[in-house]
Amino acid sequence: MFSNMSIRSFGSYALGVVKQSFTIDARALTLFRFILGSSVIIDLLLRSRNLSTFYGDGIYPLENWIWSLSDWSLHALSSSLWFQLFLFSLTAICSLCFVLGFHPRLSGLLTFILMLSLHNRNSLILNSGDLLLLCLLLLSLFLPLHGSWSITRNRGHHKTTSWATITILVQVLAVHFVSFYEKYGTSWSDGTAVIRVFNLPRLLTPLGRYFGEFEMLLGIGTYAWMVILAFTPAIVLLRGWLRSTYVYTLIASHFFLLLTMKLSVFPLVIISGLILLLPSTSTLLRLVPGPNTTKRKAISDYTPSVRNALVLILAALMVASLTNQVGFDGSQDVIATTSQTLGVTQYWGMFAPPPSYQHRYTARGTLENGSQADFINKGYSWDRQVTGKHHMFSTARWKKYMQSLTLLAEPGRREYAEYLCNTWDANHDVHAQNLSVKRVKEHWQTGNQRTRVIVEQTPCSTLRRT
Repeated sequence: MFSNMSIRSFGSYALGVVKQSFTIDARALTLFRFILGSSVIIDLLLRSRNLSTFYGDGIYPLENWIWSLSDWSLHALSSSLWFQLFLFSLTAICSLCFVLGFHPRLSGLLTFILMLSLHNRNSLILNSGDLLLLCLLLLSLFLPLHGSWSITRNRGHHKTTSWATITILVQVLAVHFVSFYEKYGTSWSDGTAVIRVFNLPRLLTPLGRYFGEFEMLLGIGTYAWMVILAFTPAIVLLRGWLRSTYVYTLIASHFFLLLTMKLSVFPLVIISGLILLLPSTSTLLRLVPGPNTTKRKAISDYTPSVRNALVLILAALMVASLTNQVGFDGSQDVIATTSQTLGVTQYWGMFAPPPSYQHRYTARGTLENGSQADFINKGYSWDRQVTGKHHMFSTARWKKYMQSLTLLAEPGRREYAEYLCNTWDANHDVHAQNLSVKRVKEHWQTGNQRTRVIVEQTPCSTLRRT
């Protein structure tokens, strides 16, 4: 039998370990707020390049959009360009307030709602970074973000431990460890995965194409990244410089992805989360001023409250969503719908397995005067490698849409064909008469091995909007 004294001693020891492992420094929260909010603003600027295409009546017309509990969207109230500009501008203003620490909880909530609405309007162009952005924004509402560099009165504590800090740190670690779980047993285990990824030129920046020439280095990087991912849960047990070194390694890895791959704001979003794992002794945090407060240096909050109850409910939903991904599924439909409605969907199988091929498309058709035209590749032939810049590979969102196009059912493919016909007619005097969209699958090891599939073949007259 354990005495009451020994039980209390063990409880005190366990609580001390939790405090050390899941405490977040106020300066880390400041950097987190700044980077996460800036990521939203950058994301909005990048998306605005294709505003009418993806959120107006372009690629996904509003008449084909269906309202549901999990797919609600303020952006679907109107397809007007001015309405979309208004919502984009409002989101940017709320994000800027979040960055500057002006009522960060309220501005963060508004930013979260508007970004979730934006994502629901067109889910075909989303990636893992978008999912993580929503999760971090939602969990940030339960953190004390009005520390240093904040317009709102600086009233934060130097350190914070709570159910919210535990949940958000576990979320950041889960992204990495579940990614390892999904990658294990694929070509990530034989050292070729990063080589494959860096053989997809349309995903790479100029610096990425440069590194693609060093296959031995990329092979070593594959094994190194798997080892780093496998031991990420151990970060919470590390202290001092060991913890700083591990976190800096992860941050440097994602910064490398930012420089070498066209992944939109995903690297910035994950870096913002990793910042929260830094210990108070880390060099980076020493560059940030602490909060001006006379309160005690640390605060712990595990008491029963509405706030903590909401955090625990979100944590349980996130765990349920994760179990769906890794195969321990239960009520999949209920969990998926609820997690999507609240913006906490969990899917972290980035490049798992890594792609062994890439797609390119041609859209050839006949004009009303009988001449032939290529609606995408501007006259490139089937067997010529497309290296020119054209709309379907011009942005990360277009790349994601073209990847999604391979999985769409017939109505989704017709929407793309309709977009091509109408875009051609809007920019040319001679209108399109018919259209044939074809997809070529090019394998990364055997560049000459190509598979051609007709995606959509139809007269433009049946698609043209009136």
